[in-house]
Amino acid sequence: MAIEYRGSFPHFDIERIRTYPLSGRPSKVHLKDLAAPVLLAQGPALPRSESLSAVATAVLNARAEGKPVILFTGAHLVKNGFGPLVRDLVRRKLVTMVSMNAAGMIHDLELALVGATSEDVPAALPVGDFGFSEETGRLINE
Repeated sequence: MAIEYRGSFPHFDIERIRTYPLSGRPSKVHLKDLAAPVLLAQGPALPRSESLSAVATAVLNARAEGKPVILFTGAHLVKNGFGPLVRDLVRRKLVTMVSMNAAGMIHDLELALVGATSEDVPAALPVGDFGFSEETGRLINE
């Protein structure tokens, strides 16, 4: 028994879906754009932030007591180049777990695979290319 589709959008032919190589896709973020923890530490002093100082103190206290520190984040942390900073916090055991949404995972995967991420959404949507890089879809779903 077939289920009748009653949606407001026309059916699409799944056979017409085409993927493209991730390495050939124009990307807005590249490895050279990522923040380096050493450069951040040597950079200009940032304005003092009481809330950031409170978080830093809480993290240090938690780790001194052997408690875990879990960083929950969205994709923009990775997409905007701060993945190396997160990696540094994990390596130094200041953060014990990182949890992020799927978009963050996608940006991280693409940076690892081809050194670039963040497709041009306004350009990709009208031509039906947004989110159709072959490697990203395949590896995320394996």
